[in-house]
Amino acid sequence: MHNIMISAVVLLSQHCSDADTAKRFDDLGFTAESVAPKAMLISAEASHFHDVFKIEIEQSTNEGLYFIIDDRRSRSLPIEHVPQILQPCVSAIEFEAPISFGPPDY
Repeated sequence: MHNIMISAVVLLSQHCSDADTAKRFDDLGFTAESVAPKAMLISAEASHFHDVFKIEIEQSTNEGLYFIIDDRRSRSLPIEHVPQILQPCVSAIEFEAPISFGPPDY
């Protein structure tokens, strides 16, 4: 899993510039792109997420990506794992749940 590209949604605090925060993520080795005001998508290899955020990541075939916190799965990264330079500007970093198309037809 460490060599696959993954993405997470970042919700920004109101008092930080989207462009400045994107540059900080870029400087940390992520690709950051704005998806809406105060929201961006960051992408990198799974191993890079692990190295920067110091947290394990798990991929479930049907349920998508999770951060592993004390043996529990969470789509949200605890803020204490966000590098200090970014903590004032980040409200949340989350993996999106995969789209559910309902039960399969048999």
